Amino acid sequence: MIDETPELSHCLYTLGLVYAPPPLDESAHAKAALDCDRSLAPHQQMPPPEEIADLAARIADHCAGLAKAWEGRSPEARTPRIATALRDWQCLRTGPGEGPFAAWLHLRAMARTCRTLLGQGQSQALLVSLPEEDGRDR
Repeated sequence: MIDETPELSHCLYTLGLVYAPPPLDESAHAKAALDCDRSLAPHQQMPPPEEIADLAARIADHCAGLAKAWEGRSPEARTPRIATALRDWQCLRTGPGEGPFAAWLHLRAMARTCRTLLGQGQSQALLVSLPEEDGRDR
């Protein structure tokens, strides 16, 4: 498999071709959705710092893979929500700030970004479908 780079993506796009990474398999998609759900638990259910760190690493991996898949698509295939989520991901890659709740808030922001990339992928046939739940923290 070719490792997609921004330069290759741009070259393919200018040639009228689109790099389409393989979609997430159902198992990986379900794991990402579950990690997002756990990360977006109410404040009263905030996990211990060790679990926050573990969840943050997993969510970062999910976001990186999803961002790579979206960045491999033509700009016209991206909705404004996806463009915003990709910008958010670029900011979130730097890590949490300082303070007692920084890691928890950073994890939650990454999970919302991940959920957007997953949910919007469903409508673009990029990813396996994920039912969106109304009334959830987004």
